[in-house]
Amino acid sequence: MPRVRMRDPVSRYELSAKLAAQNAKLESALQKILDAVEQIQADGKTMAARFDAKFSSVEDKFFSMKVTMIVTAIATVLTVIFGVGAINATLTSNMLAAFQAGAVLHHSPAPPAPKPVPPSSTSIGPIATAS
Repeated sequence: MPRVRMRDPVSRYELSAKLAAQNAKLESALQKILDAVEQIQADGKTMAARFDAKFSSVEDKFFSMKVTMIVTAIATVLTVIFGVGAINATLTSNMLAAFQAGAVLHHSPAPPAPKPVPPSSTSIGPIATAS
C-alpha cells in the first residue's frame, strides 16, 4: 500500500480546532445515545410496574380459583363418602331384616298341611259332564 503524503501542511491550531470539533460531535452523539438508554430504562421500569400490577391481579384470581377447586373437591369427597355410607347402611339394614325374617320362619312351627278336598259329585266349572 503506497504511503500517502499530506500535500497541504496543517497547522497545529487548525488540527486542534478540527479535533475539538470532532470531539464535540462525538460527545453530542454519545449524549444522545445515553439519553436514549435512560429513556429505555425508564420505559422498562414503567412496563415492569404495570406487569407487576397485572400479575398480582392474575395471582389473586388464581388464588380464588384454587380455593374454589379445593372446596369443590372436599364437597365431592364428602358426598361420595356419605353416599357410599348411606348405600351400605341401607343394604346392611335390608340384609339384617331378611336374615331376621328367615330366622323367624326357621324357628316357627311348621304350618299345618292343607286338608285334601274330597271330590264332590257336582262338577265345578262351566262344562257339565254327561251323566
